[in-house]
Amino acid sequence: NYMGISDEEGYLLTIGICCLVAFILEYLIPKLKP
Repeated sequence: NYMGISDEEGYLLTIGICCLVAFILEYLIPKLKP
């Protein structure tokens, strides 16, 4: 428990970040390649 975030909220936040990173890797990286 850190920064006033509960375990469940931290878990959901981690899942959200992972999904965002996966989206960036799948969608943005190919566009950056020539």
